[in-house]
Parts: sequence; C-alpha cells; structure tokens
Amino acid sequence: MPRYTWAADPNNIISGFETRHAQPDSGALLAWAVLSVESLHYLADIDQDYEVSHQVVGGHSRDIADVAHARWATGTCITSLDLCAAALARTFCGHKSSRELALPDFDTSKSSKKAPKLLAALPRSARDWMRDLLSDEDFYAASRIIMPPVCAFCRGAPIFPPRRVYLSSRAVRVERTAGRGRGVRIRCRRKRSSRYPHA
Repeated sequence: MPRYTWAADPNNIISGFETRHAQPDSGALLAWAVLSVESLHYLADIDQDYEVSHQVVGGHSRDIADVAHARWATGTCITSLDLCAAALARTFCGHKSSRELALPDFDTSKSSKKAPKLLAALPRSARDWMRDLLSDEDFYAASRIIMPPVCAFCRGAPIFPPRRVYLSSRAVRVERTAGRGRGVRIRCRRKRSSRYPHA
C-alpha cells in the first residue's frame, strides 16, 4: 500500500483550525491523529511483506507478528479517533484539564452526566460525527478489543473475563479468546487496518 495521499494537506487544515480557534493544543492532537492514520498505511506495507516472505523480524514467531499487527491496527484506529475527540473537547467544550477527554466521555449511553453537555457544546457537524461514530458496530467491537485489558488491570481484576470477542469489518477479522490464567490469543483472519468511515 503506498503512502497515504490526503485530498488536502492536513497541515494546512490544522494550521487554519488553530488560527481560527486559538487552540495550539488542539492542533497538536489533530497532528498526532494524522500521523496515526499514516502509520496504518506503513503497517499495511509491513504486513504485506510478511504475508509474502513469512519472515518475522528478530526471529519472533508468526503468532507474535499476528498479535502485534492486530493490536497495532486496532489500537491505532481507536487512538486516532480519540485524539480527534480530545481536540474537539479542548476547542469547543472548554476542557482545560491535563487529562485529555476521549470518545467514551461523549457517549450518552453511559451513566456519565457530562456527556450530554459535551455533545451540546460541539458544532452540529462534529456532534453528528460523534454520534455516528459511537453508534458504529465496528468501532464498538474494536473498542472492546482494546479497552478491557487497561480497565480490568486498573481495577485489579483478572485482565480478561472469560469470553470470546470477534472484531469483524470489511478489513479485519480478529478473534480473542481469554480466560483466567490463559492469557490472550488473537487470530487475524485477514490482517488489514480497520478503515472506519468516520476517520
């Protein structure tokens, strides 16, 4: 896959956004989101080479390569979207804390009282984007792959509840099986970065 070519130079768009809203921190977050998206195309090249050569760098096992590529792809997809949400929060919602907000903070289906206020502060186009994204099945499935390890670890609970989760989209097929003491196995049916229509 060649280097991603944007329809318009994202640096110019981000620079204009910073100037209009006087929010350099938001611009930095959006710049990281752009780099995250471009890194997925780099990953696709690495993965394509691996599929052809079956050679793994450093003598690691093929299972390790599959896990690494799957985590890289899904994690980076979610991160790029979270960075956009964080930029919107700083620009339009008056967010000043050193802790960046993320997509779950805007989710009105959760018990959070602040989500409706955050959404209401966004321009209509950003609000529609956020609602479409949070109701997207692929996004929800990918979030379940990425988020539970962090949340469960922080609570001191078992890292994964014993369940099987599938991530299915036009581009990715990942299976996670987990249980107490068994760790995690992620199998890629087709290893390609998730391409969310919202990114």
